[in-house]
Amino acid sequence: MDQVFEPSPLIRTKLYRPQVHRDLVERTSLLERLNSRHHQPFLLVSAPAGFGKTTLVNQWLDRATGTAATWLSLDENDNNLIVFLNYFLAAIQTIFPKGCSTTQNLLAAPHTPSPDYLTSTLINEINDLPEEFLLVLDDYHLLTDQDIHQFVSTLLQHAPPCLHLVIISRHDLPFSVSRLRATQRMTEVRLADLRFTPEEIQAYLKLSLGVDVSPETVSVLAKRTEGWAVGLGMACLALREQDDRAGFIDAFHGTHRYIMEYLIDEVLSHQPQRIQIFLLSTAILDRFCGPLCDALLETIPNSDDHEQPASREILAQLARDNLFIVPLDHHGEWFRYHHLFKELLWHKLKAEISPAQQAALQTAAATWLDQNDFAEEALRHYFAVNDTAAAARLVARQRSTLLNQTQWPLMEQRLHQFSPDILDQYPNLLMLKTWLLYHRSKYPELPAALQQLETALEQSSLTSEEIDHLQGEISTLRSILYLLAVDPKSAVAHARHAIEQTRRALWMVRILARLCLAIGLQMMGDLNQAYAAIYRGFKEEEVQSTRFKGALLVTVCFVHWMVADLQDMAQAAKQSIKLSQEDGSPYILNWGHFYLGLVYYQQNDLTAAEQHFAAVVQQPYLANGDCYAYSACALALNHQVQGRPSEAKMVLEAAAAFFLATGNTTLMALIQAFQAEVALQQGQVAAASQWAAHLDPLPPFTMIYGVFWPHLTLVKIWLAQDTPTSRQQASDLLQKAQEFVETTHNTRFLIEVLALQALFHDAQGESQTSAELLEQALALAQPGGFIRLFVDLGPKIAHLLTTFQTNGTGSRRYVDQILAAFASQSDTETKIVLDPRPSATQLIEPLTNREQEVLVLLAHRLTNKEIAERLVIAPTTVRQHTIHIYQKLAVNGRRQAVSKAISLGIIQR
Repeated sequence: MDQVFEPSPLIRTKLYRPQVHRDLVERTSLLERLNSRHHQPFLLVSAPAGFGKTTLVNQWLDRATGTAATWLSLDENDNNLIVFLNYFLAAIQTIFPKGCSTTQNLLAAPHTPSPDYLTSTLINEINDLPEEFLLVLDDYHLLTDQDIHQFVSTLLQHAPPCLHLVIISRHDLPFSVSRLRATQRMTEVRLADLRFTPEEIQAYLKLSLGVDVSPETVSVLAKRTEGWAVGLGMACLALREQDDRAGFIDAFHGTHRYIMEYLIDEVLSHQPQRIQIFLLSTAILDRFCGPLCDALLETIPNSDDHEQPASREILAQLARDNLFIVPLDHHGEWFRYHHLFKELLWHKLKAEISPAQQAALQTAAATWLDQNDFAEEALRHYFAVNDTAAAARLVARQRSTLLNQTQWPLMEQRLHQFSPDILDQYPNLLMLKTWLLYHRSKYPELPAALQQLETALEQSSLTSEEIDHLQGEISTLRSILYLLAVDPKSAVAHARHAIEQTRRALWMVRILARLCLAIGLQMMGDLNQAYAAIYRGFKEEEVQSTRFKGALLVTVCFVHWMVADLQDMAQAAKQSIKLSQEDGSPYILNWGHFYLGLVYYQQNDLTAAEQHFAAVVQQPYLANGDCYAYSACALALNHQVQGRPSEAKMVLEAAAAFFLATGNTTLMALIQAFQAEVALQQGQVAAASQWAAHLDPLPPFTMIYGVFWPHLTLVKIWLAQDTPTSRQQASDLLQKAQEFVETTHNTRFLIEVLALQALFHDAQGESQTSAELLEQALALAQPGGFIRLFVDLGPKIAHLLTTFQTNGTGSRRYVDQILAAFASQSDTETKIVLDPRPSATQLIEPLTNREQEVLVLLAHRLTNKEIAERLVIAPTTVRQHTIHIYQKLAVNGRRQAVSKAISLGIIQR
């Protein structure tokens, strides 16, 4: 069985607070200052390297009582907002293990949310945390990404009361904190504050050297080092080996850099050769443990007669000697060098050993990290020596996990590390690139990508087994294309080949192949084998995880929907939701919500349907694109039929904006089609006709599995236009549509086609034909209990049902259920809608369109958070709109605003 790798696990040692060495002078005055201002939301500690910034904050946290604290050590590899936020959340979750779960899901979402969306979501979730805490960001100066700076800036501007942020940096922040400074909401510790005083230097020298030092020596050291903590530390290490301490101190002077280079040469010169070799060899590492260091030392010829001691012993000795080594965990396993010490060692390494020896060290580090599943760090070392082949092999081994966990952003991040010409050389990487095209619904680009992939396989040096596995994945994607092209026979053949060839561990692709096989068989009329293709997965597949089972149950919902089996679809959807909630898989969970929402909607339980559709729509980034698009359409329709047209409009506009932002033109077109459907429901025939006019020529028929069929939307528009030409167009398209859904055995949409044909023939005065067609539609719909399918066709179908002669008690009862739904929909009930002609003359200033939308949702008693989710804007923006509404209406609260808006005719009850 293929080995499974966990992609990019977080480096947990970055979340450990560096341990404070016992031989440190306590900065009493600074600590008292920090304690007196601990209530402020922001602490900035900024000074050049080596002035004791991290040590000071560490000492302060040791003193702090009553407030939980968490730590994040940053590095150059965190210069990506998603990477940074993953660590930021991990730090928070060391205190609140279940905190900020929505943001965590968004970071692994199928579509990466915008920085603003992530920021507002995370701020809201931090605000909901139950208690105050401190979060330290160390080495912030290493970050250059503007999205990260904007996030931190916004976080500080709208800081939740429970958060106290500490930033440690060598440089001033790249964003303004003047407002925080002016409002005394921050504390600053700068270079002048961190310089050691003569008294502190005296105490430090006594601790380090074990003897009292003369005031003259202290004075000279203070002058030479200017209170520079790391310079003092290095000087003390060197002084231990000096007979003439006064002469030694007098010998070094100049810039900090010059002093440090001088001192490091002095310190290293008194170390045994094995320690010098160890320090220089490990300077390439951001962090290290004993076994990793051993792997590097094995690349260096040992000139000593004695065997090199184990790295664990050396690390323990360095820690005892306080030789600028920082423990990173509580077990004494992982360490790093003081940053400035590491920089100087790295420069010395490059000056003293050959490029070939440096490359050998990088390769040894990459190999060990790769073998021990530290993928991110291994890739950095592979790329440092331009070993793209090894890097490609590492990513190839991660493919199964990346795909099974639908880690699309990480997949894209991995591929971006390779240049296009390198990608073309490795079929495994090309396969990932092709899956990304599928994920983005870029189906027109798939044939060329698959052809390129097959050409690469012909020229590759992969084993026959590896080629067979990739051919299985190719067959899965080809099966999808054949289904879209309505060639079920070819789709079935490729799906069977995919199930035979795709590697067993790649269960997400194998489920997709089973879905293609099932849909192909269903389209060919073999329903029993279609279900068997899916359910055999419970017996035949090796992987039987909770996520696998939930995904398999979702796939069967596709088939249930097309054959109009609402009862079994409800059962499968409920089971899938339960399993996905246990597993924490929003990607599969949202499909379950969508299908269960369809069941409730068609059964006319509009409240339950809205809950399930809204669960998907409120988190668009956590859903598959098709799932979100169809859920948005269904939710909009649900709003529309309940007399809430403004909300229906907003849902579709938000979906259109989402697909525009994510560049998904395929699903953007789908939303535009449904906007025409809703416009028709609202009686806006002209607006709907504008969409219809652009469909020339008509798009070809393709597989139908969603909440509506755009071709039938076109039929409804032509029927509403009610001209001789449009009626003929509707008749022709209905005939073709009937042939298509009958040929592909799509019962769900055959019902709708037959009902539309009944309406058409009734309008033509052909009542007998109309009745026959309606009878066929009812016969197909009754087993599933479809109600809304008929109600949504309008009052004309109700008239036909009223005069319809049923053949039995069961049929009569079913028709009466449908008619009852018509009656309940026409009952007068209180609804709040936007008046198209608001009386704005009595306002200080007219309300904007967005303010009107917010006002309607306020009238529906939605919270600010719920309004933000509906309109896909930040809660802070909702608050701003609300303030403007109150100001323009000259009121002081929500109730007054709604009452006055009704009295002015801006909204109607």
